[in-house]
Amino acid sequence: MILEIDDKVSAVDFKKSLQLIRKNRVQRQHRNYSKFFGALPNIADGLEFQKAVRNEWN
Repeated sequence: MILEIDDKVSAVDFKKSLQLIRKNRVQRQHRNYSKFFGALPNIADGLEFQKAVRNEWN
């Protein structure tokens, strides 16, 4: 990440920007991806399911 800082930025504004960056970084690190992983319900064979779903000519 590259941050460009002008010479005209005050110390207060700079500190506020740093706090905002830290807050955003903490929020991004605690994402929960568990709802995207795992077994799908009511599917006997995953490969057969994929073949049936992706077959455009059926």
